[in-house]
Amino acid sequence: GSVNRNIGTITLNNTEENGSLTLENDTRISNEGNVNITVDDRFIVNNSTIKTEIRDAEDDLGNIVISAGELQLINGGVIDTATFGQGDAGDVTANISRQVSLEDNSQIDTETFGEGDAGTIIVSTPQLNIESGASLTARTNSNDGSGGTVSINADTINLSDSGTGIFAETNSSSRGGNIFLQPN
Repeated sequence: GSVNRNIGTITLNNTEENGSLTLENDTRISNEGNVNITVDDRFIVNNSTIKTEIRDAEDDLGNIVISAGELQLINGGVIDTATFGQGDAGDVTANISRQVSLEDNSQIDTETFGEGDAGTIIVSTPQLNIESGASLTARTNSNDGSGGTVSINADTINLSDSGTGIFAETNSSSRGGNIFLQPN
């Protein structure tokens, strides 16, 4: 796998007609700034991680924005924003024209372990499939930061198997987040 880290913006593009982009074999993309991914057809996160994370800082964290025809997270694939300091976690936005699939304990998360608040997860797609222990989660793990929001704009949402779900939770005394489900 490879590691990319900077404070600016990471941009991955494959806009060729029917172009696909696959991250696999424990590839990690990590950044304190923004991560922007644009793929014409299918973006697959297979046993890999896309993460924005900040520790011991007052600044807000960068966002992750994905635009594709299909988004598939499999074999524990992770898209995550997390704050451990005073700054707020970034948002995760997925604008997907056909479908989003999360399988095999894969996750899209935003969370706080510090004073900052968790971010927002926004998924816009005609079809959302979550199965085999996969999840969309906005979470607070601290007594200071508030939980984030999960907002889903989809015509069809399929949830199956134990442990699978859409969660806004708190593991502390702080306020948990919100879940909004809206048809396209």
